[in-house]
Amino acid sequence: MNLGHHFWRGLGKTPQALRQWVLPPIEEDIRPVLNRAQFASLNEQAPILICVAALNTIILMLAFWQGGQPLINYGWMVLLLPYCAFRLLTLRRRSAKAVDPALLPDILRQHIGFMLGTVTALSIIATVTFLAGTFSGSILVPISLAFGSTAIAHCFCTVRQTALGAVFIGMVPSSIAMLLTGDATAQLMAASILSVAFIMLRFVAHQNSQFLDGLRMERHIRLLADTDSLTGIANRRAMMAAIEDTFAHCARNTSCFGVALIDLDGFKQVNDTLGHHIGDALLGTVAGRLHGAMGTSDMVGRLGGDEFIILYRDAKGRQDISQRSDQILIALCAAMQIDQAQIPVGASLGFALYPEDGGDVPTLLQTADAALYATKRENKAKRTSPEPMLKRTA
Repeated sequence: MNLGHHFWRGLGKTPQALRQWVLPPIEEDIRPVLNRAQFASLNEQAPILICVAALNTIILMLAFWQGGQPLINYGWMVLLLPYCAFRLLTLRRRSAKAVDPALLPDILRQHIGFMLGTVTALSIIATVTFLAGTFSGSILVPISLAFGSTAIAHCFCTVRQTALGAVFIGMVPSSIAMLLTGDATAQLMAASILSVAFIMLRFVAHQNSQFLDGLRMERHIRLLADTDSLTGIANRRAMMAAIEDTFAHCARNTSCFGVALIDLDGFKQVNDTLGHHIGDALLGTVAGRLHGAMGTSDMVGRLGGDEFIILYRDAKGRQDISQRSDQILIALCAAMQIDQAQIPVGASLGFALYPEDGGDVPTLLQTADAALYATKRENKAKRTSPEPMLKRTA
């Protein structure tokens, strides 16, 4: 009874397991990289496959002509040749154009639909042709399709559903049709094709899993390279790259963005009085507060020491940045309790707005830096009797 329970339970899970095997879950942060890799594979491999398909069509037509088959039985194949030429021209034009990354998912869906639709149509033709026994040597059609399906699977391992679908649709239906006949040669050939199909399905799944693991490893390495090890937020390298990307986007779309630099007041006193371990904890807490105060499209990073930088990607103007910067400082400048030390937090902030304060990234950063140090001078002048930076609790 227990064995039967496990059997039915496993059977109920089969559809979900099959779906995850064909379409495994993909993390959102690697999906853009995956889309670019799949699109590159499409541009590189599809023209080769189309040329092979055209050559294979010519070979089949010659084989039927040599066998003395009536032209009416195989003449329709000649229509595939101009279609292949049309597909080659379309792919060439598309590869020559810069493609918006946001359009890649739609392009890939169209490619998957087209490829699987074509294989399905050819599978139907091969199966019907063989079962009808329209002409001698009709077994060449499903065999040719099996070779083509294998080639598609090899070339498009990065597009898992296309590769798996091509193997299954292109090899299984016609093989089953061959098994149902009384022709021993066809049955043996069908068994061979099905064994190859089984191996190819496992091969495609394994290769695709390895490919995805590689993307995940690249993401992990990239994350380590772009993350400040002390605070866990973006480091200088990542921030500079993000600012350059935002600048290029805003320059194309004539929109604006802002950059703010933040410097903590009295941080050296914390290190000198309480030790670097408290200073490190303070920097981590500051980074957490800054990250929590960011808008959904904003980005914060640490430049080094006690210097932080904020990227306002969707700035609506100077007043907007000024208000958001004030809110960030309010969230940041509240006393912190670290170990047994109560640490008042003070900070100075200066910002610059593109394109008003600079037409390029270096000028923009210089303007923000000048604004930061002007603020620090103002804050220092206002401080007639400086408050102690550190207070210990009982």
